[in-house]
Amino acid sequence: FAVLVLPLDFSGSYLENIELLVPDKEFVVGIYKKICANLDELNDYCNNLIKDTVASNNYLVLLSNLSLSQLMSQENEIIMCKEIIRTTIKSGSKLFIKAHPRAPTEVIASIVDGLKSEYKLTIIDNDGLSKMPIELWGELIEKCTIVPIFSTSAINMKYISNKEVILPLNDRLIKKYFYNDQVDDIIMSNQSIKQSIISLESWDGKSVLWKALK
Repeated sequence: FAVLVLPLDFSGSYLENIELLVPDKEFVVGIYKKICANLDELNDYCNNLIKDTVASNNYLVLLSNLSLSQLMSQENEIIMCKEIIRTTIKSGSKLFIKAHPRAPTEVIASIVDGLKSEYKLTIIDNDGLSKMPIELWGELIEKCTIVPIFSTSAINMKYISNKEVILPLNDRLIKKYFYNDQVDDIIMSNQSIKQSIISLESWDGKSVLWKALK
């Protein structure tokens, strides 16, 4: 028996013979809002970040932990992230950049240094709060279009907050920057994120949202 908010089956068969219960979205969103309403320190931090921000042309860029996870070199991670941002987001836009909590500090420093003349950058650098799941940053999410470099959090934010999510990673970038022995797995994982978000539009809220082909 499994209780899953967003049932994803990466094996393609794991959930076939398991009784599945998916909580109603209204219930899930209600719990989410109650949690967010009690995160006073995080809400205050988010409100301070966005206090002079208008409602449009803002992007929340979620960096990943790719080089430390042995998926690519640190140099390639920096180059790829800058390429993704430049080709996805118009120059002059307001960017909130959030690093992965375990990512090397030199990665975000190099990315920021390469982009600071092209965008209005705000770096999320509170060591304590940055470890909290991005889904809980409701005040900031509300003001932004979400651009995750590579993260399953994209599915959660689309589902819970119904936010516009741009998924910039594609097969060309994966083959260009990731280690060769990681390419196939990353392509499959990236497709699972994209297809899950597409499936949300017609999902019945009861069955498996996405499963891999056997």
